[in-house]
Amino acid sequence: MLNLDSSDYIALFALFFSIYATYKSQKFSSIQNQLNLLMIDKEKRESIDINKADLGANFIKVGNNSHRLKIFNKGKGRALNINIDFPEGNDLILGENINSKFPLEILECGQSSELAVYPHMGSKRKLVVKLTWSNENGIKEEKTLYPTW
Repeated sequence: MLNLDSSDYIALFALFFSIYATYKSQKFSSIQNQLNLLMIDKEKRESIDINKADLGANFIKVGNNSHRLKIFNKGKGRALNINIDFPEGNDLILGENINSKFPLEILECGQSSELAVYPHMGSKRKLVVKLTWSNENGIKEEKTLYPTW
């Protein structure tokens, strides 16, 4: 049998502690690599979002009985070649009003365009609006909105 004295026990403890510390260090390094990959992915997504437009549409009330359909860009990038379509029909906005403004060449961040609305008896309270546009990087986008007045 082996006779172990106190220095041998201390050396064994140091060996086990060293193995444990190496294991924990490698595990931490693996987690850190995963976090770095997630941060790189997040940075890529944010850089794409900087050049991305996000269009919206709402009815706004102007004066006592007048309404407008407001098309706006709430994204960080510019929207180019904006088109508007009404998949379920349109009985609120005159065609000549639409044709005089759309396709809209550009909407900067925070800009908007308005279309006069002419509600009548029997007109729907909700309008289905489909907007299509291109971002600055050439990527085509589309969004269907359901504004109510």
